[in-house]
Amino acid sequence: MKLRSLSCGLLLAIALTAGGCGGSGGTSSSPGSKVFASAGCASCHTLKAANAKGQIGPNLDELKPDESTVARQVRTGGNGMPSFKDKLSRRQVDQVASFVADATHSSSSTFPTFKPDDTTIADCQKSNKPFCYRQAFGNIAYKEGPQKALALLATDDRTIPGVHADCHQITHWVGHAGLLHYHNDAGAALSHGAMTCNSGYYHGVIERSFSGLPRSEVVHKARHLCTTPSVTKNDFLLYQCVHGLGHGLMIYSGDDLPWALRACHKLQTSFDRVSCTGGVFMQNLDTTMGVSRYLSSKNPIYPCNIVAERDKVYCYLMVTSRILTLTGFNWQKTAAWCRKSETGWVATCFQSMGRDASGATRYIVGPVFQAMTNIYVALVKLLL
Repeated sequence: MKLRSLSCGLLLAIALTAGGCGGSGGTSSSPGSKVFASAGCASCHTLKAANAKGQIGPNLDELKPDESTVARQVRTGGNGMPSFKDKLSRRQVDQVASFVADATHSSSSTFPTFKPDDTTIADCQKSNKPFCYRQAFGNIAYKEGPQKALALLATDDRTIPGVHADCHQITHWVGHAGLLHYHNDAGAALSHGAMTCNSGYYHGVIERSFSGLPRSEVVHKARHLCTTPSVTKNDFLLYQCVHGLGHGLMIYSGDDLPWALRACHKLQTSFDRVSCTGGVFMQNLDTTMGVSRYLSSKNPIYPCNIVAERDKVYCYLMVTSRILTLTGFNWQKTAAWCRKSETGWVATCFQSMGRDASGATRYIVGPVFQAMTNIYVALVKLLL
């Protein structure tokens, strides 16, 4: 869904679908409420203190963002939202951040619990009931598990217009319902997720789990999120959990990559810390909307060349997914960029390229072999 103008709303756990809202609202006369109203946030977001009932962006009464998170998002933008640092003064940014944080933390609203019913996908195809597909896929996740709901959603996203138009928000509901399916065990829920429709499932789990918590408490909770017996019983589930946590930390923070990496560093084991950074870098490559501020069209290797040494491994393991999009999937040009990697990381970049070659050819041996041959030829030409 493409809207006509960009919103000032705060995209914390949910990204706008290419954002924009106008309108005003507000019952408070504080300076921050006036900024909130004049910037047109009310028609995108629900905020009781501003008499705002927008449904496109997140419900701020439920998310309860802290003041620093609000201020940072307004200043830097991202996820489909422009930066307002040149449109609002520093004082105005501080005022609206203070207003939102104070208003939401004094609100009695809590994040709504998913309530299963008998709504089916077939029912939604016969009706025009708002948000019907959200409920239908949530029911599947609640009753049969999120993996089944997400697999079906990936298929229906290609064939049912109503699903495609609301796919990202549907996955949020699958996340809410999936968390309940696993009895509010966020670690288990994260470990059974997928990146369907821009990682909305992780958004749904995380927004329920981290709602209203300041960053310090999020880090504390993250340390214990993937330590339950249901997750640690095998390495696969543990990896999926801490990898999903990396996605979630980026989503919670509005794609604040340095903060998300620092949060990963505070996990309890080396395996957890490194695996978490994989989720961070994957989310950075595929943000919910727009382009991450931690990517560069002039230097496709960025941010791998500026992050700490301990964070480089997963960055370089995924870097060609970025390079290929900028070279138009030209393997020779991509190989040339890999040769420009930092000393000691060239081979890792080519490992990333091999993975992407396999994915691009759908893991069929013949095409994979041909793609790898092309890469080899490109390398020889570069070395001559």
